[in-house]
Amino acid sequence: EEHNIDWYKNQAKLWKAELKKNPKNENGWLYYYTACRMVWVLNGWKDSDRAEINEILKTIAQKIPDTFIYNYINAYDIGSMKPEESYSFLNKAYEIQPDNVMLFDKLVSRFEIKQNLEKRKEINTKWFQSGTYSTGILNYNYNVLSSLAPNAILFTFGDNDTYPVLMIQDALNYRTDVVCINTSLAKIGAYRNEIFKKLAIVLSEPE
Repeated sequence: EEHNIDWYKNQAKLWKAELKKNPKNENGWLYYYTACRMVWVLNGWKDSDRAEINEILKTIAQKIPDTFIYNYINAYDIGSMKPEESYSFLNKAYEIQPDNVMLFDKLVSRFEIKQNLEKRKEINTKWFQSGTYSTGILNYNYNVLSSLAPNAILFTFGDNDTYPVLMIQDALNYRTDVVCINTSLAKIGAYRNEIFKKLAIVLSEPE
């Protein structure tokens, strides 16, 4: 569901008050962080909004260290643009709750960047078998894959056109001849290098 910025500001206020009563409430910290992050995004990425997020990160390190939510929030906050730093938190969260579907998209991104197709398949199979992914989105992307020529290259951009394609390839072993390239992840050098290697692309030296 999408909400306006005032809704998220109110949620942040309510969860902040709730956490004063019970600072060990892991889900409370997740909801508070999420609300504050949405305020930050919808308000144009202002430093003043980011400051509250930074305070949350400091506080959870004190109140709920070494928990699933502590590691999950840090992994999410760092994001895929700093994959090694993010993965240290993500891996710890996975060790604590290996069947938590909240982790699966980030793990798939991690293994896609590294082109570790065996681990990507392992996570995508668990994700598919969990039954939590949208059937409609899976069906749409199944049709996209079905329409492609053999050994096609498919450029994707976001979540809804990347994760389901990789899931269908890994969990259903369907259209594995297609190479999916996410243009957002292509900003990461390690990912580009792995894709270029797979496709035998050699960049020419600048003149």
